[in-house]
Amino acid sequence: ILEQLDFNQNYINYFIKRYKSLRTEYDEDRHNDNTSTEERTKLYLRPYYAILGVDENASDEEIKKAYHNLALQHHPDLAKNADRVKESEQMMAKINEAYEKIRN
Repeated sequence: ILEQLDFNQNYINYFIKRYKSLRTEYDEDRHNDNTSTEERTKLYLRPYYAILGVDENASDEEIKKAYHNLALQHHPDLAKNADRVKESEQMMAKINEAYEKIRN
């Protein structure tokens, strides 16, 4: 697309360097056309299960428990995380996103 729009080669190289890794992270999972919709959903959610540290077949109770434990460990408002607020906020954002994706 960038070449068709006559972008300078420097811009094209910049975009490739910056964004290519984002596009290819799960490409091999997406290219498998023989998988069912349920299997594709599991493949899509696999990174979120990994963030919470639970198995893909985990029950709702196990997912809630994992979320709760991680929130207690990484919440930025806790005194033990006072010296790493930014890091805790980023981790909590990941944990919240994973929990929301899995629950939906």
